[in-house]
Amino acid sequence: MTEQDDALRALWKTRSVPPSIDIEKVRKEARRMTWRIKLRNLAEWAACAFIVPFFASTATRPELPWLSRAASVWISLSGVLVAMWVWRYGRAKALPDPGLDTRGYLHAHRDQLLTQAALLRSTPRWYFFPLGSGVLLFHLGFLLEHPESWARVAPSVVFSVLLMAVLIWANQRGASRLEAQAEALDDDFEEEV
Repeated sequence: MTEQDDALRALWKTRSVPPSIDIEKVRKEARRMTWRIKLRNLAEWAACAFIVPFFASTATRPELPWLSRAASVWISLSGVLVAMWVWRYGRAKALPDPGLDTRGYLHAHRDQLLTQAALLRSTPRWYFFPLGSGVLLFHLGFLLEHPESWARVAPSVVFSVLLMAVLIWANQRGASRLEAQAEALDDDFEEEV
């Protein structure tokens, strides 16, 4: 091997990690993100643990309109779907192996960011549509059986729709932020290499 080969090898090794990327900062952010994902998931599972039995028992109340009872079953089943979806697609991946080289660690963190962004982008489909349609059907059941109750039901429907719209917006915004973080990692890495 020549001196030139050694110099090229040394250059290759020094250029494998862009100097503008602080790997410790990325590791700290990855740990923080993993913790936030776990907390979010616990909150979702706790909400489902309340929603499922509450609406299952509501479905058995004979004084409620039949459509409201059917919607209660739908909401209860939707809670099960949400819990399963979060379990299947929303869990934090294991932190990247600290023994990975910087490039591997960055790619693993980037994949985690994009996985969570995809989960947030898809919330209208697996979260808001099933639960939201159930809530609206629940209220519709009251309106069909008691048309005079529209003044009591309308504010709840408006609140539910506005809440869903705000939460969808917040999830889409969160997804955009995660995608921007992943893109910034890509840009930093590509600029320097």
